[in-house]
Amino acid sequence: MAQPPMWNVGRGNSAHAMLAFLLAGIFCSIIASTAVADTIEWTDPISGDFDDAGNWTVTAGVGSPPPAAGDTVNFNEIGTYTVTLTQNEASDFLFVTSGNVTLLSDSATIRQFDLNNISILLGGTLNIGSATNPVFLNGDFMSMGSGGGDGTVVLSGATSRLDMLGPGENNS
Repeated sequence: MAQPPMWNVGRGNSAHAMLAFLLAGIFCSIIASTAVADTIEWTDPISGDFDDAGNWTVTAGVGSPPPAAGDTVNFNEIGTYTVTLTQNEASDFLFVTSGNVTLLSDSATIRQFDLNNISILLGGTLNIGSATNPVFLNGDFMSMGSGGGDGTVVLSGATSRLDMLGPGENNS
């Protein structure tokens, strides 16, 4: 019967083998801990709470709803609906590709939604806050009207805010 091959790890090779094993373990730990951005979309054209996982569907990635910092948020349901913020929120991207979406605070307390990029595309409308339920949408870049339609943003209430730090573009 054939004997399995023997690995010859002598004095000079054991340090190299241990170092390679240690580096491989560190590399695997880094890869495993790296967050993967998800794309999460609003499920139905009905009003609801942003933090209710049942209102969202993961369309790309392996995470779970609701969206969080690093994720892409999609509102693409045809219809008119309100998304209520019960706390401050964050994500990388916010896309409104259709529908009439209103972001409201759950109270008179301003809720802040931090983003890197806001895109209002293909005729979608984003309503931000109201006189009694203010929202502060804070982002780096805004694009409107990309993809062959006009996008609309409506800011309501004296304390609601829309701040874009970087350039914006209108592609309509």
